[in-house]
This record gives sequence, structure tokens and C-alpha cells, in this order.
Amino acid sequence: MDLAKALVPLAPSRTLLPHGAANLAIFGASGSIGASTLDIVRRFPDRFRAKVLCVHRNIQALEKMVREFKPEAVGIADESACAEFSQLARQYSVQLACGPEECAYLAAHPAIDTVV
Repeated sequence: MDLAKALVPLAPSRTLLPHGAANLAIFGASGSIGASTLDIVRRFPDRFRAKVLCVHRNIQALEKMVREFKPEAVGIADESACAEFSQLARQYSVQLACGPEECAYLAAHPAIDTVV
């Protein structure tokens, strides 16, 4: 599949609008930059929402994040870890992307304003 043809245009940024929170896709959510970004989301829930969370393989951390932030979609780059997480994804009613290519598609999720 041609990635350029499959990507959905990003929604216009709402980060400066007073009536809505910015919807974030956070790649590397279990790493230090991801943790810092999630701390900002936690501190300013009226300004930011974690709509998409992606990790390489840390599904234990991802489960905690899913419970707290309730994203619409999650991505796991490591396909074996993704298979382990699939039952939890159904339990939490979250869209699951497996593998690096599917994770890349999440950057173009129609609800996303900003990718971190």
C-alpha cells in the first residue's frame, strides 16, 4: 500500500482555540519525552488530550496509560508484544495498530492536531 495515498490530512490545529483541547498523538509514550508529554496532558486536561499512544514494546506501561488517558487508538511497533496486548485492547475498546507501518498511519488519525 502506498503510504502517501493512505494518509488522511491532519485536522486544523486547535491548540490556540479557547474552546477546545489539542488532540495529541504521542509516539514513544513510554520513554522520557513521552512521559514528560503525558505529564503536561495530566496537568492541563482542558488544553490537551492523548488521543493516540504508541510504544515500541512496553505493554505494561501502555496498559497503565490506556486506563488513565483513555486514547482512541494505540500502536505497538513490536508485533509480538502487540499480539499480547490485543485482548486488552478489546477490553478497553481501543483501536490497536501493530507494527511500525500501522503505527505510522496513526500519525494521520483524523482526530489528531499534533504529533509528539
